[in-house]
Amino acid sequence: DGYPTAGEWNWSYPGTAAITLSGGTEVVLPAHELGKIGAIGTVFGGGNEAKVEGSTNVNIGTKEKIDFESVVPGETEAAKDVEVKGVDIRGNVFGGGNRAEVTGKTNVVVGKKSE
Repeated sequence: DGYPTAGEWNWSYPGTAAITLSGGTEVVLPAHELGKIGAIGTVFGGGNEAKVEGSTNVNIGTKEKIDFESVVPGETEAAKDVEVKGVDIRGNVFGGGNRAEVTGKTNVVVGKKSE
């Protein structure tokens, strides 16, 4: 079926497949290219229709290596110390909230080593 098998994080698939999360939400997966960590949809640094007291920070692709949070089916833990080779942003990146006020500053860094 083209999806990853146990112990295999460096995989690819053509996309358009839908998965259902535990809460019942259906998500359509974008195509995934071999050697990339994954695709990012739309990102909001602030809240979703909720006021944010203070500042927000969004950092994407700013580390040399990361630890995965998701566990590949058949594995017992997520991959660790995976090299970041770039970012694939498919949506928009906002420093603020989605229809939400941010009382402080917003900071967005994409593809630069964070300090």
